[in-house]
Amino acid sequence: MSLPLGYHSLTNLHQLHSFQAPIKNGLPVHSLRSNPDAALALTAEDIDQAFFSLGFGGYVIVGFDFPLKTGEGDDVRVYEKTYNPDYAYHEERADVYAWHVLHSTWHLLSQ
Repeated sequence: MSLPLGYHSLTNLHQLHSFQAPIKNGLPVHSLRSNPDAALALTAEDIDQAFFSLGFGGYVIVGFDFPLKTGEGDDVRVYEKTYNPDYAYHEERADVYAWHVLHSTWHLLSQ
């Protein structure tokens, strides 16, 4: 598959750091959902190991092998995946930040 000029594949991503918080009831996340590298790929498979669960209060930091530049329209796309969604239990929200290298600060991109 070829990508349009200016687009990069997920192979240019790498997981830098992560913290997995417990699930809503305070228990640890299931081990099948605990591989932070699963956050680097989007899959249509609806199986436990197809994603990384942040838990409540967790995070994952990913890096790119290229600079992100602000342009017209969306510059970054982040996907949320819920396995066996019970929306009363799974309150799916995320804040997405980017690190500004020149200013050494985090900038909120989306909530």
